[in-house]
Amino acid sequence: MSSEIKKNKKGQIGETMTWVVATIIIIIILAISIFISSFYLGKSKKIQESYSWLPTAGIPASKSLFSYMLTLDSEGKTVHSQLKEEDNLNEFSGNLGKKIFLEFYGKEYPAAWLGMVNRSHLSITGNDYFGSSLTVKGGAVGKSDYILEIIRLDEDKSVELFLAERKY
Repeated sequence: MSSEIKKNKKGQIGETMTWVVATIIIIIILAISIFISSFYLGKSKKIQESYSWLPTAGIPASKSLFSYMLTLDSEGKTVHSQLKEEDNLNEFSGNLGKKIFLEFYGKEYPAAWLGMVNRSHLSITGNDYFGSSLTVKGGAVGKSDYILEIIRLDEDKSVELFLAERKY
């Protein structure tokens, strides 16, 4: 019986050593391939620039616009449904928009416009809260100077938020 146990142990040791050696060889091959690829590609590797026209402030502004659209008035109607029905900002949606986008974002983005755009007529519907539109006058507008958020209400109508770092 003792000779049978010794044969079993020798078989287990041999099999274990095979796997240990194979694992070490695989790790060495991987390390060599990573070193060679990093050395070979290291000189010609070029990292693309990030999209500077997507400012990080656009994320909170986008979330603020979506939250604004989902806000309920005293009758339980969302701003989204009001704008879809009425085609323009009313007292509730206009004052709420001013409070959010002029007061909250006003220091960082002093030029702000929120309103309705009719895509079929390519017209901007002015309103009493943000004016007729925020026009761009002369000079190039840098893509990182502003945030433009658009929410489509249907095929033709959309709500647009324009926040700019300076007045154009």
